[in-house]
Amino acid sequence: MADTIYTTRLFWDCNCEGADSHHPYHEIECLDCCGHRNDCPDARLNELSDQHIMYINTIAEQVFDLKTRLHDMIKADEKAIYEELIREWGGGL
Repeated sequence: MADTIYTTRLFWDCNCEGADSHHPYHEIECLDCCGHRNDCPDARLNELSDQHIMYINTIAEQVFDLKTRLHDMIKADEKAIYEELIREWGGGL
């Protein structure tokens, strides 16, 4: 039975050898081997360095923060809409 391979779309692997073969998704092309993001595989998680993992954690924290702020904004809007309905209906729910 083969081991499971986990990859991430946050990085891609070019054709270079070693640690320099991992590029963040926002980099479109490798300047050394001219590999293009769309033609190369997603990076394997077990091959990423601690610096790459810290980058992933930073992205995850930013997404969580954005989700939390969005949730708070939606709740505030729901409360404002509810209060407006109460005012319009004269509190007679």
